Order: sequence, then structure tokens, then C-alpha cells
Amino acid sequence: MAQVDTIIEPLFRQLSPKSSSKPGGRRRRDTPQAPAIELVQSLYDLTPAEARVARGLVTGKTLEEIATDQSVSRNTVRTHLRGVMEKTGCNRQAEVVALLGGLAPLNPPRGE
Repeated sequence: MAQVDTIIEPLFRQLSPKSSSKPGGRRRRDTPQAPAIELVQSLYDLTPAEARVARGLVTGKTLEEIATDQSVSRNTVRTHLRGVMEKTGCNRQAEVVALLGGLAPLNPPRGE
């Protein structure tokens, strides 16, 4: 039974993230755990760039932030997002986040 708890516990831990204030009056959740890029790539046959965009979305980044982090244009990120959505069968960005957000790492950091 301990093996099942090791797999399921991280999934439930993600369901109740804490909130924190963000400049400009917006509230943003603390950075959730995102699945490994290699896992996302292998499950959905994503390119490395598509996997990085998908992972960025799961961690709560905007398309602008992802573009800045990767030193590419927002339109390039949008193109990668379209590939992610097509390959995962999602129709909205929020569906991608919900789908991939459920793929928690098996050994999340302890002590949070």
C-alpha cells in the first residue's frame, strides 16, 4: 500500500496550492510542481520546444513570460502551444494546464 501512497499523494498535494500576492493587484498561485520535460515529450510525442512551453504553462507562466525565458517571440510560443494542443487533444490552454498539471513528479521535494 505504501507504493500507491507514494504515487497518489503528490497528485492530491497539488489540488490545494497556496496563493500569494503579485505586483499589480493580481493574485498568483505558488509555483506548482510540473512534470519533467522528458515525461511530457514521451507521453504526447512533443518536440523539446513544445514540451518547454507546456511545462511553462503548468508552472503558471504567461505566454509572454515563456517567450522571454526562452528568448523567442510570443508568436513562436503560440505556434508551439498550437502543437501542444493538437498533440494532447486539448482545445483550450486551460485544458493543457489541467491535463499536464495532473502529471505530478513521483518524488516531489519534501519539507514544503
